Amino acid sequence: MCVFESDPEIMAVNLIQLLIRKKFFGNNRLSEMERDYAMDFIKNHFYFFDVGEGGNTLDNILKRGEELVRRHGIDMLYIDPWSYVEKDRGRMNDSEYFEAQLPKMKSFRRRNNCSILLVAHTRKMDRDKNTNKLRVPEQYDIGGSNQWYGAPDKIISVYANYSEDGVILNHTIYIQKQKKWWLGKKGEVEFKMLDHGEFIELQEYNQRDMNQPSFKERQANDDTMKSVKVEEENNDDSMGQDTAPF
Repeated sequence: MCVFESDPEIMAVNLIQLLIRKKFFGNNRLSEMERDYAMDFIKNHFYFFDVGEGGNTLDNILKRGEELVRRHGIDMLYIDPWSYVEKDRGRMNDSEYFEAQLPKMKSFRRRNNCSILLVAHTRKMDRDKNTNKLRVPEQYDIGGSNQWYGAPDKIISVYANYSEDGVILNHTIYIQKQKKWWLGKKGEVEFKMLDHGEFIELQEYNQRDMNQPSFKERQANDDTMKSVKVEEENNDDSMGQDTAPF
């Protein structure tokens, strides 16, 4: 994960909250056991890196990503955001520069069997004249290039729906492009973001039981199921080949 706008410690806290489904601070926060479990999981599945003295160029980011593929077998490189990537464009404009970088990213993906998740900010959106709501960002609203529509395999836009007094009610996720049909299709889904940062479908949120089992309860249930399975296997072994199971 190459993240420029947030410290790795903050990203780790957000990931812990998503994994355990509890807040890191405040009321009903996660326990020490839950925290330690989540930290071990994150250490084994997420790798934060800084490109160092070479600068935040795409070449350096891809080089570090390739090292992580070889060392840890990562299957996704997360870059957030594109605007922080240093651009030595010379006389090229933004569109020409981005077009020149596309072959590097596509080659990285094919060579390492590793996807790239690239976060790009849009320009300041104007308001719809009929609803007075901010317009949903589209591919051509991404700042810096008009090449964003043709390049990616998938384009996702995250849109916050506000109340009249400025409170976020929910979010709508727009799948605006899906090149590979077997991985999904274009469309939109409404989500509700819970206090700990988890997104769940709005329909599920309206129907769900808010008394979700805790991490300890889920773990106990898993251990119980494992014990039952082991006991069943032992019973099967004790029956012997000459004993009929009926």
